[in-house]
Amino acid sequence: CLFLALLCGVTGLLRFVIFKEENAAKPADSLSSRLPGGHFGPALYQSVENVFTAYLSMADLFGKEDTGLIAETGKQLKTALDSLNIEELVVDTVLYDAVYLSLDNARAETKAIIEDPDLGEKRASLNILSQEFFNMLTALQIQKPAFRFYRCSNAFGEDNPGYWIGDLQTTNPYGKPDCATVDKLIGTGTEEHTITK
Repeated sequence: CLFLALLCGVTGLLRFVIFKEENAAKPADSLSSRLPGGHFGPALYQSVENVFTAYLSMADLFGKEDTGLIAETGKQLKTALDSLNIEELVVDTVLYDAVYLSLDNARAETKAIIEDPDLGEKRASLNILSQEFFNMLTALQIQKPAFRFYRCSNAFGEDNPGYWIGDLQTTNPYGKPDCATVDKLIGTGTEEHTITK
């Protein structure tokens, strides 16, 4: 009888331990290990696509040197940046902090592009904005759409480069002929690029 009671007690204890282990909260994985290759939710992808589209529209106008239109499209970019949904990144605090910092800097440079009347100053802000946007896209490991990180080696004078992000056909926003090279290729696709002067 004592043996039977002991056996029942041990069996009950084992069931409790197994149940507890099976139902224990699992620690959150980092976003990069949980979602390899930058696979995020549709809200984040849509937000990034909206920013990317608005950025390309604005950057293209720099080649036309129309400061009024640049400011107008800058407002569209600012709206897209303000709507960028990065809340799902909070499970990976390092990634979240990096993206948040680039996003905050991008907002500041976009505001400067909208408000500064001088084309040269707008181009200086575009250069910083482009680098922040590049940092953000690479941190998120965005694979589509493919984009190119261009460099104009003398955008601001000798050995003073300017950067921008473009697609397969892009306009040099710094108004310098024959100075653009592809610094980085990010995302899917290896098509040849064309730079419109």
